[in-house]
Amino acid sequence: MEAVFADPVSVNVGWRDVERLVVGVGGTVTSGRGSKVRFDLNGVRANFHRRIRKGQQKRYQVRDLRDFFASAGVLP
Repeated sequence: MEAVFADPVSVNVGWRDVERLVVGVGGTVTSGRGSKVRFDLNGVRANFHRRIRKGQQKRYQVRDLRDFFASAGVLP
């Protein structure tokens, strides 16, 4: 959670860690076709694309994750 909300935006956020975090705070992760994945948490739904290559997330993806968690009322 700290990495997602770090300032400046951190790209050192592993995708598996993100999925575990969503589940850990009471959300669900649903896989779609290809790299699509849906997160549901506290009545808030968001769609993302899994990073196919291992490594760092894009900054916009981390900002979108911040917005998702904040909208769901989950803050560090």
